[in-house]
Amino acid sequence: MCRGSAASPTTRRPRTSSKAPDEPPQVGPPSTNSRCIHSGNGCKTKCAFETELAGFRPTVDSERHGLYESVFKAFDALLRVTSPRRNRAAGPKSLLAMCLRKVPDYIAGLEEWERQESEENGTKSAVRGAGVSFEIYSELESLGAVDGWNHLCLLLRAHAVQIIQEAATEGLLEDPVTGLLIRLCLEYMPPTEFTGLIETFVVRQYPKPSSADDDLFASLAHQPLRTLRSCDPSGTSILPRILAQLLANDLLPAGWILNKSFITLWPATVRHVTHMKPCQNTLDFIVITLELLCALASPRKPRGVPQTRLRGKSQTTLISTVAALGAVVLLGVEGSTQSPETSSPTRAATLRRRMTNITTACSTNLKTRKTPSRKLGTYILALCAFLSISEPSSAAAPTIEAAWKNVQTCRGNPALLLQYDATTALMSAMAWHCSRGTGLPPHFYLSQFCDRLEALALPPAALANMRVDGAFRLAEHTGDLRDLEVAEGLSRARLALAEAQAGVGGEWVAATPGTETRPAGGGRRRLRSSGVVLSEGEDEDEDEDEDEDEDEDEDEDEDEDEDEDEDEDEDGAADGDTEGSGSESEAEADEVDVDVDVDPVSSSPDGDETDGSVSMSSETDHEDAAPSPNTETSPVSVSGSQLETESEPESESDPDSDSDSNRPHPDDDNNHDDDIAPSKSMPPPPAPPTPAGGFLAARPRRLLLSRPMTRAGDELAFDNNGGGVEKKGDGDGDGGNWLSRKKPARFRPGATATATTTTTTAAARKRVARASLVYLQPVEVVVY
Repeated sequence: MCRGSAASPTTRRPRTSSKAPDEPPQVGPPSTNSRCIHSGNGCKTKCAFETELAGFRPTVDSERHGLYESVFKAFDALLRVTSPRRNRAAGPKSLLAMCLRKVPDYIAGLEEWERQESEENGTKSAVRGAGVSFEIYSELESLGAVDGWNHLCLLLRAHAVQIIQEAATEGLLEDPVTGLLIRLCLEYMPPTEFTGLIETFVVRQYPKPSSADDDLFASLAHQPLRTLRSCDPSGTSILPRILAQLLANDLLPAGWILNKSFITLWPATVRHVTHMKPCQNTLDFIVITLELLCALASPRKPRGVPQTRLRGKSQTTLISTVAALGAVVLLGVEGSTQSPETSSPTRAATLRRRMTNITTACSTNLKTRKTPSRKLGTYILALCAFLSISEPSSAAAPTIEAAWKNVQTCRGNPALLLQYDATTALMSAMAWHCSRGTGLPPHFYLSQFCDRLEALALPPAALANMRVDGAFRLAEHTGDLRDLEVAEGLSRARLALAEAQAGVGGEWVAATPGTETRPAGGGRRRLRSSGVVLSEGEDEDEDEDEDEDEDEDEDEDEDEDEDEDEDEDEDGAADGDTEGSGSESEAEADEVDVDVDVDPVSSSPDGDETDGSVSMSSETDHEDAAPSPNTETSPVSVSGSQLETESEPESESDPDSDSDSNRPHPDDDNNHDDDIAPSKSMPPPPAPPTPAGGFLAARPRRLLLSRPMTRAGDELAFDNNGGGVEKKGDGDGDGGNWLSRKKPARFRPGATATATTTTTTAAARKRVARASLVYLQPVEVVVY
């Protein structure tokens, strides 16, 4: 057996079966004219590694740079000769390969033991260490045939990597040179064979992120992490194990978990959980990541106010990461048990066991922190496990039931409000992820999650609200109008159910800006035509007797019209001009509740008070009337008795009873633009039918009648030029009434002359405020 020099085991000639013992190996570096044999580095006519090494020359002295070049060339030649691509040696994961990679550690232990023994005996030998290596190599070489042992290349490669690792640990190699040698190892062998060298280079203290946009693998201070990422592009072997080690030892600040570059590692990590291959490194990484996320997402009290809703990047990141993990596990379990062809009970059981292990380990580690803010994270993890495992006997069910135990309402309890918001957020996020994975509607999974929660002892009212709020959150995630329609349908069904349970079936009026809704339970309203105050219980009797009293009302209206005709003949035309302001002043002085005339047949001398429209002549009208001036945008839903508005029109009033007093007054604020003054030769148009349900269903006439719309610039602009309308005052020709000159154009009659009225400043200001709330186009008034 040929024995080489005993100076160093790396200088011995590795023998293969294809070469004779006396033939020298061709391990020299490639010539400068030949092409570089390194793959994946863009080498063409010159080696990229040598070019990078030459770039270190300005930063180090020439002697040290020469040593770096010698180490690089010797290491490159040794790896090229012992590369698994050129030798039919054992695989890197075989038992023989793993044992051979441990031989260098055995040699180091023997050398240390002999050194201590020599010091105790007082004898020292400088060549004793090389003798131990020589003996071990000779024994392993004798295992093969006369040409040597083919598997000896694994030991030689592992021994060379250990020597480089010890040099980097002692600081003999600078970081750029160590990174260069690690990338050189990637050219010839898998990362599992030089994991110790990678850990020696990467495990160190790293700074905190300065902003959310910092890249974990791009900055100069994180160059070792970039090298780690290049060694494990898939992020399933070395990367999660080393990152978990850095996070557990606080070498990598926890703030990096919220970074975008760190979040991009999560999809591949959770997908690796569903593989049947061992993934203990991935599970450890998930546990430490979720533990730190739960600690960062603990509720805060900004300015002393307890938190009631999820906010902040830490809490949203926790929800999204946990939802992604739960959705992947749920889809994996469903895929394993969906059809008999693909059924795999072992795979489903493995996924459930891994999910339970993750949540249990995280909860246990959170309890050891002894912080009062750990309950939110523990609850979210338990809820994720319960929704994804889909087992009635899940270990997470007691945690969820304990969180909602003896809860009747969440009002006044910030912790319960935050817990409720986290529940809806997690369910909607998991439903969204599952829908993206399967193509099914997301509300299908959301309904499935809510059905699972019904099996627990949760408050029924909270569960019903979770369905609605979760549906709206889901619509925000997807941005699909179909999901929004489903959410609105659930909301309407929830309101209808609440209305049916409360026994309230009636009218719903949405409050609008500038109006005050009447307090619930008032139950009394005043009618202008009759002056009688009715309770809500008497409304039905009034509707039933309406037809019987119709004839009597007509006779009374005719008598009133005749009396008013006589008054007008005595007072003259001048009194007719100021009638509107007089009635308005009286309404303001007396503060009479004037709402709506429920009898659409009767008419009054003023012509605008009992026509089924809303009166706006006093402050009490504005505060008490249910249909405000901007009822065009107020959604009104009526009960079944109010749906009779499409009945036949009522009988018209007697045209002979019309007089000049029925014409609208120009300065009367109750004069709407569509109140067209009928002539004596033509019958007046029929009054619009008033809904039979009551005053809440009535709408102003300008919202009921169809009219031609005219072009206008600014709807709420004031016409300072008068609009071409002649104005008449009480002695001065410029028009003394500010309201008639400054009111919006759509509230001024276009064909009749305005008259100055005596109104208070407060009344004028109220009318202008009411006019600014109405969003209507100006109308074209036609005079017959």
